[in-house]
Amino acid sequence: MPVSIWVRENGFGLKKPQVGTGGAVKSGITYGETDDFGFNIVGDPVHIHDLHATMLHLLGIDHTKLTFPYQGRNFRLTDVHGKVIDDILT
Repeated sequence: MPVSIWVRENGFGLKKPQVGTGGAVKSGITYGETDDFGFNIVGDPVHIHDLHATMLHLLGIDHTKLTFPYQGRNFRLTDVHGKVIDDILT
């Protein structure tokens, strides 16, 4: 299920977003667009695996190497689909 990411300068959100060693998020940007009701995604959809990959990147963790064993198989949090969203990083 795709999600949109909003990073705001004031109010709720990240004021000066700098996390870990992977980089920082641009402040004051809006990434993604929804309709007037905020229900349907209109532009720049972000999948939850991409969001997880970006958060892990900000923490300095390579999402392709982070695995956990489950029922005899190694799984990744981002599955095989996760990509770092470079457009929101500084």
